Amino acid sequence: LYLVSYLVLFFLMIRRPPRSTLFPYTPLFRSSAGDAAFSGNASGRDHGSGKDLTSAHVNSNAATIQTPANLSMTINASPIRISKGQSTTITMKVANSGQADVDFVTPSIQADSANGTLSSPTPVEATIPGGVSQSFTWVYSSSQEDVESVIFTGNVSGKDHNSRGIVSLDGVDSNIVRIQTPANLTATLSVSPAQISEGQNVRVIMTVTNSGEADADD
Repeated sequence: LYLVSYLVLFFLMIRRPPRSTLFPYTPLFRSSAGDAAFSGNASGRDHGSGKDLTSAHVNSNAATIQTPANLSMTINASPIRISKGQSTTITMKVANSGQADVDFVTPSIQADSANGTLSSPTPVEATIPGGVSQSFTWVYSSSQEDVESVIFTGNVSGKDHNSRGIVSLDGVDSNIVRIQTPANLTATLSVSPAQISEGQNVRVIMTVTNSGEADADD
């Protein structure tokens, strides 16, 4: 009984084959950027007659081959001179010179001095298309006067949209930001000549000294 059932099932499988079958291929070759298309045909043999069968050649749709994502960045802080309690804005500009997009681009920076506070980046994350740049900004506020300067070191990472591989760049430094002592003004007055007669003029001179490092404007 079991043998008969298997024979019937095998007969049905032969008599009623699937209408189509998918044959996936992964081409194992490298090509330059541009469009690529594929052509092919299928061959086989009729199970009953033994006759060889060959299909006509067909062409695929075109596939676009892009150069991989490639990141570069610059970091600039402005203003470059601040006093205690003042802030500077750090701008990281990330460029993608490749053709593939970079997804989930996440930036980070670190100050070489802990004597200050650093905001979160704006934006926190972005997608950078091929041939496009994206800027990220932070605000750093100085909290102590005994630090003479600060430098910011940046890192960035993301994923190539096509290969899903990690794309990253580490250890890029900013320009130097000088931390100055605040402006501190003192003034002295002198009168010359020291003795005059009624109706005469005197010269009054005020001397103002800034003992701080920061400029005093206006």
